[in-house]
Amino acid sequence: MDKRREAFHPVSWTVWLIGALVPALVTRNPFYLTLMLMAASLVYIAVGRSSPLYSSWHILLKTGLILAAFGAIINPLTVHIGEHVLFTLPSLQLKAGGTVFLEIGGKVTLEALSYGLVNGLSLALILLIFAAFNLGADHYRLLRAIPFHQTGVVMSIAFTFVPQMVASLRRIREAQTIRGHRFRSLRDIIPLVIPLLVSALEKAIQLAESMEARGFSYAGSASEERFGMAQQAMLGMAFFAILGGLAGRALFPGKGQWMGTAAMALGLGVLLLSLRRMAKGRKRSHYRRDQWRREDTLITAISGVVLAGFGMAWALRESTLWFYPYPSFHLPGVNPWLAVLSALTATPAIIRGS
Repeated sequence: MDKRREAFHPVSWTVWLIGALVPALVTRNPFYLTLMLMAASLVYIAVGRSSPLYSSWHILLKTGLILAAFGAIINPLTVHIGEHVLFTLPSLQLKAGGTVFLEIGGKVTLEALSYGLVNGLSLALILLIFAAFNLGADHYRLLRAIPFHQTGVVMSIAFTFVPQMVASLRRIREAQTIRGHRFRSLRDIIPLVIPLLVSALEKAIQLAESMEARGFSYAGSASEERFGMAQQAMLGMAFFAILGGLAGRALFPGKGQWMGTAAMALGLGVLLLSLRRMAKGRKRSHYRRDQWRREDTLITAISGVVLAGFGMAWALRESTLWFYPYPSFHLPGVNPWLAVLSALTATPAIIRGS
């Protein structure tokens, strides 16, 4: 089957990413996170079965889940706040000048354990959403859909870097296994790292050579060179305006908050104007234009509803979005509307399965 017909439109797929990622970032309610994790798992399986990068992302996702579980374990071992003590472990105290600044072990409380598990669940959900997005995205179509030419190229390289690295790691590992290499400790990973770095360097050089051969950002005349210098000046102004705005908000309370916000808004405006000017002279030709189907309309509409619903709940400070078990453990409430919106994240899986 044609891959163009299997993949969703890049705009609708990006809207799904935003509609799934923002709720995962604004809530710490374990019920909403669990529903979204189940929904994202269905999407990951549905869009990944036909992707050649499924096994590569599977390895990366396992690594991310291990890190999330590690973070969930670290919290109860280092935070000893809470009324419900589950058990006590031998403790190791790190002191500086007679003051204990870190204690590992000791009292393990239900509150610290639950908070660590929720943080690990949130991290696992974010990793799963990005994995599903990368498996279902056609990066070439995504590049063409981005309005800014240079930004599109950079984003395309960023999106394909991790999958290509994982695929290279898998090929190198298979080659080392065929040669009789066995992985028993961390020292045995060194034969994998060096070929991986060499492969990444070779791909970077090939990419730079191909971009130079195609005239990327080539200034063919003096006027174009002056135009490029003006663009660099605008980008520098935008960078310093945003940096100054962040510093103003952090260092100067009161009026500094408004001034910092204004400087950041000015910097973002200059940045967008600069990117628009950079892409203005680029003409694109299309051999075959992307088709917008009913499935794309459905995904965009439902993802927009999910995003608007969670955004409104966050703006109204909906109490069920947050989960803070200290000092005494308690389960958060559940808003049925937000629960339904969490489950609607699985819309692409339902469409793909129908």
